[in-house]
Amino acid sequence: MPASNFALRRIRGFEAGGFDEAFTADWPLAEVELLVRLGKRGLRFRYLPSARAVNALPRGDRARESFEPDRELEISAAELRSLAAVFARYESWAVPIMFTSRMLQAILDVAARRLPPHALGRLAAAVGEGLRSGARPVAGRLAPGRKEPEE
Repeated sequence: MPASNFALRRIRGFEAGGFDEAFTADWPLAEVELLVRLGKRGLRFRYLPSARAVNALPRGDRARESFEPDRELEISAAELRSLAAVFARYESWAVPIMFTSRMLQAILDVAARRLPPHALGRLAAAVGEGLRSGARPVAGRLAPGRKEPEE
């Protein structure tokens, strides 16, 4: 999944402790975790119609790639695992909604053969892993309260 594009004042990133380094290539959505954490700290976000981010390969264009249901499943599992971790950490009320909607979508994707038959078990396991991970504190190089380095 391509990363999101957003602008953030440097000082706000330092105040929040930076990106959670537990979110790696196998755990995408580090930017979602940081934005939710910033939102919980009271930071408000604005939509700027003039700002534009272009992904090299938007999700809808995956049909141009060779279609591999097992690869699609691993991408979905990584995204779902990361969402579960973020929701478990900050918005636990949203976990059942997220889980139900993603599993319903997976049922449809299995029926349409966009995901392999074992997808439901794999995705449920990803949610469990994400929920366990969400209980861990943020793991970044910037300790909370650390002052911004000199420019």
